[in-house]
Parts: sequence; C-alpha cells; structure tokens
Amino acid sequence: MKILVSSDLHLPYNMKEIYDSINKIDENIDIIILAGDIIDNKQHIYLKKIYYMLNQKFNNKKIFSTFGNNEASFLLDDKNYKDYYKKEYNSFIWLDYDFYDLGDYYIVGFEGFPDRTWKLSNISEIKKYYISKLRSIFEKLDKKIIVFSHYGLSRDTVLGDPGPLWALYSPDIQNLIEEYSDKIIIGFHGHVHQAANIRAKLNNTEIYNVAFPIHKRFLIFEV
Repeated sequence: MKILVSSDLHLPYNMKEIYDSINKIDENIDIIILAGDIIDNKQHIYLKKIYYMLNQKFNNKKIFSTFGNNEASFLLDDKNYKDYYKKEYNSFIWLDYDFYDLGDYYIVGFEGFPDRTWKLSNISEIKKYYISKLRSIFEKLDKKIIVFSHYGLSRDTVLGDPGPLWALYSPDIQNLIEEYSDKIIIGFHGHVHQAANIRAKLNNTEIYNVAFPIHKRFLIFEV
C-alpha cells in the first residue's frame, strides 16, 4: 500500500509549491494523509481547494486528516469546532483519537499535544484522558497500525526547531508508541517546521516528520 502524506501546508501559503508537488507525482497512490495545519489561521475555505487538487490528481482516493492548531484557531471560542469541520468538510475522513479499518491495517489519527499548554495545565486530567483513549484503541486493534498526529511523536524528529521542546511534542505520546511498537509499524507527524532530523525509530516503529516546510513536497511511503 502506498501512502501520500504531508502536513503543515498552511494554505493559502505555498500554493504553487503544493500544486507543483502534487502534479509531479506519477505513482499510484492508495490513501492520502494530511496531518494537521492544512490551512492557516481562519483560511478554512482552502480545504475545498486542496481537496479538489488531490481528487483531480488521484481520482477519489480516501483523504485522512486530523486537526492541527491552525484548524482550531478560527473557532477557538466554539467547543464544537471539530464537529463544524466534520460536517462542512466531510470529503475528508477526520480522525480525532479514532481509527479506520483499511483492510490489511488500521489507521489511527489524532491531534496529539505538546508537553505543556494552557489547556493541559488548566483542565484537570485532560492529558491522562487522551493517553487512556489512545491506549484503549491500540490495545483492542488486532492488526498492524499506522498512526498520524499533528504534534510531534518523538523527541528526535522535533529537535533543531527553535521552539522549546515542551511546545513541540509530548514524552507521554512517545512512551505510548514505544509501549505498542509491536503493533505500530509507522507514524507520521508535522507541526515542527525546522527539525534537524526527519526520521527516528521508537523500538520497532518508524517515525517521520512530514511537515511541508521541511520537504517542500508531499512524501510517499510504502507499507
């Protein structure tokens, strides 16, 4: 199975580079993953544009997506902003701490979180809730798993960015992937635009930072 994957497109910025990257691809793609920050702050209408571009090129392949910090920006006061995206942009399969059966594999998508934010500091038990939810998913799935997240999945694939580590990834997420690395074959994330390394290995799991600002192109992986 061939996976086309990217994150941090921040549309409408980089539109020409994104268009050129998509149209240079001449391989058969099975699924597409967009790991958050697909649009820039308040620019959600461009979700229609990227859907059209991908659909025209790859002929109705499933597009899996999750929420980044920019997807949240334009409706921060609305607790139901994720429901808004799922309803208004339902051409995408939004995975928010959820999974989808691909046949030979499961795919699990989630926003993730950094180690410290206002939300994590002020809402009691929220980090424990997210970790527990992911653990319950990993525990019950009985086939190999592909994961994708917006926030970093490993320390090694966020190092080099000028932002503080606590704002880029969570050791709790990394530890959880290591715990289930017998099931999780590969993981993708974005958020970090200036990482020194794009690849790491957590026990048996390959982790890749796929942020578009690093690569200037969509990436293809075969599993």
